[in-house]
Parts: sequence; C-alpha cells; structure tokens
Amino acid sequence: MKKHLFNSITVAILFCFNGLINVTNAQSLASGGYHSLFLCSSGTVQSVGKNEFGQLGNGTGFGIYTPGPVSTLSGITKVAAVGEHSLFLKNDGTVWSVGYNVSGQLGDGTTVNKNIPIQVIGLTGIEKIASGYYSSLFLKSDGTVWGVGNNAAGNLGDGTTVNRSSPVQALGLTGITEVSAYYHTLFLKNDGTVWGVGNNQFGQLGNGTYETTSTIGQVPGVSGISSVSAGYFYSLFLKSDGTVWSAGRNDSGQLGDGTTLGRPNAVQVVGLSGITSISAGRSHAVFLKNDNTVWAVGANWSGQLGDGTTVNKRTPIQVTGLSDIIEVVAGWDNSFFLKSDGTVWATGLNNNGQLGDGTNVNRNTAIQVTSLCSVSLGINNTTLENSISVYPNPFSEQLIIETNEYQNTTVEIYNLQGQLLQSIPLELSENIINTSNLISGFYLVKVKSPKRIITKKIVKN
Repeated sequence: MKKHLFNSITVAILFCFNGLINVTNAQSLASGGYHSLFLCSSGTVQSVGKNEFGQLGNGTGFGIYTPGPVSTLSGITKVAAVGEHSLFLKNDGTVWSVGYNVSGQLGDGTTVNKNIPIQVIGLTGIEKIASGYYSSLFLKSDGTVWGVGNNAAGNLGDGTTVNRSSPVQALGLTGITEVSAYYHTLFLKNDGTVWGVGNNQFGQLGNGTYETTSTIGQVPGVSGISSVSAGYFYSLFLKSDGTVWSAGRNDSGQLGDGTTLGRPNAVQVVGLSGITSISAGRSHAVFLKNDNTVWAVGANWSGQLGDGTTVNKRTPIQVTGLSDIIEVVAGWDNSFFLKSDGTVWATGLNNNGQLGDGTNVNRNTAIQVTSLCSVSLGINNTTLENSISVYPNPFSEQLIIETNEYQNTTVEIYNLQGQLLQSIPLELSENIINTSNLISGFYLVKVKSPKRIITKKIVKN
C-alpha cells in the first residue's frame, strides 16, 4: 500500500535581517530566506545557504549551495528557523539549537554563537518548536508554551520586555496546540481561538489596535481556527471551513484582500476555499488546497510567487507547474513546496544558494532542490525510527495507521476543540479505521505507544 507521507521533507528556511521567517511553525515545513534545513528520514538533518553565524550547524562559517549534513544530530523529528539560528526537536522531547545567539535565542544560558548544535537547557516534553526573529518558542505536551531570546516587544509572553537566554513560560496559557512567531507571537488554543502578543505596529495582532503589548490577549472576531502563521508584521488564520483570514501589514498585497490597505482586524482572503495549509513569509503568503494545488499572494519581486513573473499580486494566484503538493512554506522572498513523491521544489530569492539547486540564481518558477537525503514530512510528526505513519492525508472514508509498535498502542481522534471522538486499540501493524462518521474538516490524531506519543493534524475531504 502506498505510503505517500513517507519520503517527504521538513524544510526550515531562515532569513537574517537583513532577513527572516517562521518555520513554523513551525511548522511542518518552515522557511526563512538565507538558509534552509531539510529533515532526513534517518533523523539527521541537511542544511544549505548562508552560514555567517554557524546556522548551518556544520562546524564552519562557510555557506554552501547544495545541501550538506548538520553535525552530531540524530533522532530529529522537527526543524525550525528564523533569523540566523536553527532549532531541532528530538524524539525524546529535547530541543537543540545552533547559530546566532545575540539575544540568547539558542537557550543555552549564554549569548555566544554556536556552529555545532547544543541543547536548550531545562526543556523536556516538547512537542512543537517555532522560530521568531531572534527568538525561539517551544510547545510542551501539557499545552504550555515556553520561550527564549529577543523579547523587546514582549513577544515571549512572560509579561516583560527582558531578553531571556534560558526558557521562560508564556503567562496564562493552557490548551495550546500551535505556536507561530516573528516579531509577534500567535497561539492557537484547542477551542479554536487565537491569542497573540508582541509587536503590533501594523495591527498584526488583529485586535483592532496598533499598540504593541507584552500581555497576551485574544484575537477578537476569529473562531473555529485550525492553524495560524505569523509573518513579517502580518498574520494568517486558517478556519476549519477551509477559508483564510488575515491582519496586519499589506503594502505588497500579502493579506490577499485585493487591496494594499493595512488591516488591524482580520479580513477574509478573497477567492480561497478548501485550504488545508497556510504559510506567511516576509511579504507574501502561500496556501495549499485540498486538491494539492498551491496558491500565492503578495510580493513577487524575487519570483517567490512562482508564476513566472516578478509582478506583485493582491489576490491569490495559482503557482504554475505544481501538482501533488502536500506541504508549503513561505520564506524571506522565497517559497518551498513538498510533493507526495518526497521531492522538494523551490522558487524566489536564491542569493545565498538557499534554494538548494547548486546556484545563487533567483527563480520565478519552481525548480527542484538537489542532492537531498531521503526525507521525512515533519508537519505530520513522522517518527524517524520504528515509524508510526497515518495516511492518506487528506482522507475520506478510512484512515490507515501503520506502525511497528502496535502492541499496547492506541489511536485517538480529536476535533480541534479537544473533544475525543474515537479511541481504537491497534491490533495489527497496519490498521484501517472507519472514518465515515466524521464530517469534513480538520482533526488531530494521537498515536500513543509505550515509547512515545505522536500527534498529527489530518483533514477529511
């Protein structure tokens, strides 16, 4: 049976400032702009691009144009990058970091740069990681969030504006399922509400004001949210009905509402439906539809929209020449796309070789990243040894769970409000779960084995 979630990749592209992005978010795929990270199926990581501060983690300060190995790492399940540092989540719940450390964003208690990954102190039980601009955020399995690094705008959520070189807890938050950061930080709760903190000079917190704050507050007027993505002075919110909403800076049309007017309250991105994944970059955004096509909007001066032009767009357009895409990442003037066959494609800014095609030539249509390892899709938290896989995604009438750890393993399916819908003990290495009773939308599936707990976001067509 086809395992179309295998042999896929997590990309974390960084930008310095000079540049930056959210790897987001996490996530999943993540992109910055001046260097990129690729999570291999072996649990190791490859990197490419700028390396002035050691952010490639290869023990040197020299940039490269084709992907090469990050030193000393194994058992990695997620990567993240923004600014000029890189983050790595291990399968034991610890976090490792490398690169620029001027604000303490590496979380080792110092402000000394590193070119070999070191462990973030005092953290265990981490499930997700996110990079902001010179900051790092960590989501624990208990739904709390911890942060480290630059805090000038109060973006760590600890109620202060004091930089931190060791992790501090974001105040008053529980039940968090996703975190995304830039100069501001967004938190998604299990009830579908969104909370934010930090820089708000363009209204990116979506609270109707332009006041920067160190106190975490709810984003009004948005509910039923399934994913968030913090960009450079703007924000994206994906609703469970497949529509996208946005707030903040809009000088290049990145909010996708057909204008270049900034918005301090969330507005709907026009013309989009059936969206399953979002990613906010510097001044452009990319969206994945449930038909596995990709759409993009905003700045296009480096070809980051991938439509063969360098003309900005105020409403979303389809990225040309791409099909069977399962994850997208918007970086610092570039974009990355993961195909179901495990190949990665990229377009846009490439001045430091960050597209990984062996050149430093910008691209306005997607080209394939070369010399990659066998890679793993980090957005689905695919384990890298004794793997647990959940597919297809999107799914319809059934879901397949495949694992080498089926003894004493249970699968639980939750809605985004945290309600348990199904609990199924696994009996075989390959299990088919009937999902005909689930309505269309987003869900969380939690696979609980004696060795680990894996949580994946899935969507039903």
